[in-house]
Amino acid sequence: MVGALPLMNTTMGPPTNLQIAPEQIAHTAITPVGKRAVAPKLPGHEVALLKIDGKKVTRTNAVEVRGLPEGAVGSEDGKYLYVGNYLDSDVSIPRVGGDQLVDTGRRPALPGHPAAMRGRAR
Repeated sequence: MVGALPLMNTTMGPPTNLQIAPEQIAHTAITPVGKRAVAPKLPGHEVALLKIDGKKVTRTNAVEVRGLPEGAVGSEDGKYLYVGNYLDSDVSIPRVGGDQLVDTGRRPALPGHPAAMRGRAR
């Protein structure tokens, strides 16, 4: 278990940033329904999938990504995760399979460093 967190909705929806120590997880993105979250580990080269059940947060698994994962956003259909890798100027694209992330090996290059990731507005 990563930890028990008091998750509260804001006027704009569920929280989108958490700081979890000592694993130095930051920039956590929570799904709109609030049942799952993804967390790039800093410093490090992995992104973890977290399952949220009330106030209980459990790490289900993690996949390796590239240098300094800074942002994470899910695809519109929820099947893929896009993780911006700042040092390598690319994006890792793991597949979301239920409560597991699966490394697809897809890492398209970007013309510069990704500083943030954002999904399409609905």
